[in-house]
Amino acid sequence: MTETEWQQRTVSVVGERPQHFFSGRVNLEEAAATPGQLSATLTRGVARFDLRIRAAGVAEVRSITLTNAARSAYLFPVSESLSPADVSLGDASVRFDAPLTADTPGVLYLFEQENHNLEVRIEARIDGREKTLTGRFEGGVERNRIYTLTLTKDTIDIQLDLSIDEWQPGSDTELVP
Repeated sequence: MTETEWQQRTVSVVGERPQHFFSGRVNLEEAAATPGQLSATLTRGVARFDLRIRAAGVAEVRSITLTNAARSAYLFPVSESLSPADVSLGDASVRFDAPLTADTPGVLYLFEQENHNLEVRIEARIDGREKTLTGRFEGGVERNRIYTLTLTKDTIDIQLDLSIDEWQPGSDTELVP
């Protein structure tokens, strides 16, 4: 397998939702300047969706569905495209055992994708009445980004929060031959 073929590898949904994964690269020519030491920065391979509730009154979110979501993605970022050419589409959904009544981070995760048919559907009870609210995405979904779904009384607003989750310090592991 060539390096180009390796960089075009994809990951697919196993089960109902994308699995979280991280990827990174190491330039071996630059690493040769510091023998015995390699470091790689890993980047999340999925996008995170947060829920923000801004409805006057009582709102309970029962489920969130993203329709026409990509079922596969590139393992490594590819500059030419966010999605593989042969990507299949499906629904990514989550149903909550206890309805959400407050802002909640990380309600759903999706693979990176270039998708102009991606829609969100939220089933909620607002002021005692069942509602199904829908919204459409403009543009693509990028890895390692946070997207916020804002529920108001009668609409959903989709916005990209341009902040990226900061990495928390971890432990170092020293490998000795």
